[in-house]
Amino acid sequence: MAERWCCDLTDAMRKMKLAIFRFLAGMNKMILPSYRDKDLTKLGKTDKLIIGWRIWVTLNALGN
Repeated sequence: MAERWCCDLTDAMRKMKLAIFRFLAGMNKMILPSYRDKDLTKLGKTDKLIIGWRIWVTLNALGN
């Protein structure tokens, strides 16, 4: 039931949500480090948390 609220959003609210996540994605790109060339199995908990955050924001910025 907790996820049902996302299905009931009006069109304006969806656009606002998308704009917020696109802004966050841009901030992530500028502020957070890139892990493109690193071995993901050797990362610490904080690095894994950052990667998870970036993935979550990116997926929401794409409108999924």
